[in-house]
Amino acid sequence: MNLEAIEQRVLSYLKQATNPLVPFDQLLEFLRREEELGAFSDAELLAFLRNHELFDVVEPIQIDVGELSEDELNEAGLRLTPHIILTTRVPTEREMAEQMAKQLQSLVDSLNAAMVAAKEAGDSSKAQALIVLLARAQELEKHVTKFA
Repeated sequence: MNLEAIEQRVLSYLKQATNPLVPFDQLLEFLRREEELGAFSDAELLAFLRNHELFDVVEPIQIDVGELSEDELNEAGLRLTPHIILTTRVPTEREMAEQMAKQLQSLVDSLNAAMVAAKEAGDSSKAQALIVLLARAQELEKHVTKFA
């Protein structure tokens, strides 16, 4: 594992990313395309990023997703993976609240659309699980808007 080369690639990638908060799996996929970086595991890369002063690792919110699959969660815009951000791109509290409010609104919209589709398809158990997630997302949205 070539740590210097990995550091430079990660810096470059995170600097140019439109969203400063990059999903770990997306960063990992980018780095795996670079053969000169050498072999490394997901855990090794994550440990390197966690212990590096230029990067912050943001763990996903832990929520009970019930009967929903990972594909269904991703489709609804909910990625339960760590995210990486450059310490120089960490937003202020107000900026973070505004970004979270936008993301939560997008999540609410996606969950609502998925719930409607599940109801139309006659999948009541999936619709019920989505209703529970939708209520939780809306509750989070109320809390976040207090900070925006």
